[in-house]
Amino acid sequence: MKYPILEIAQVPRGFKSSEAAYLVNFVFEGKENFATDELRESYINFIEREVHGLIESLHILYRPEIVQLDGQYFVLLKDNMDEYQVRDTIKKILGEVNQYTEGKVKVTAHLLMGLLLEQGKVISVFKSRKMGDPIFTSTEYANSVVEGMKPFDPKELSFVTPWQEFVMLHSKKTN
Repeated sequence: MKYPILEIAQVPRGFKSSEAAYLVNFVFEGKENFATDELRESYINFIEREVHGLIESLHILYRPEIVQLDGQYFVLLKDNMDEYQVRDTIKKILGEVNQYTEGKVKVTAHLLMGLLLEQGKVISVFKSRKMGDPIFTSTEYANSVVEGMKPFDPKELSFVTPWQEFVMLHSKKTN
């Protein structure tokens, strides 16, 4: 089986170059629809970083690490993860982001297996057979979109920082 390639400068500790791992990625589109002023733009940038950190902190059993490629964040998870549990977390995060941005920002989440490669590292012949296309141009990445979102429930504990809380924290920080 061929895997899309995530080629990064340095593979994080706990992972190996040319190892298959699960990848989680959130793509925010239409940020300008919500970010009409500096505070809202700051909030969007904050939650864009926060959602990857949430996957990292909520699934520590899978030894997650966050890496960056071409301005996009990816959470790496070991292959022993419970895919259903991670998908459920992603759907809850998507529902919360939709609620807090008033549905003005489209967030797409990707969950797939990929091959980690460290730039400049030699790959064995056997491992090279697993190499597919670069991550962003691969069909696996295009087909890995997590469908649906969990409806926001105000009674449940929120994962994503709510807009109102962000405004309150920002006002305290500036005073």
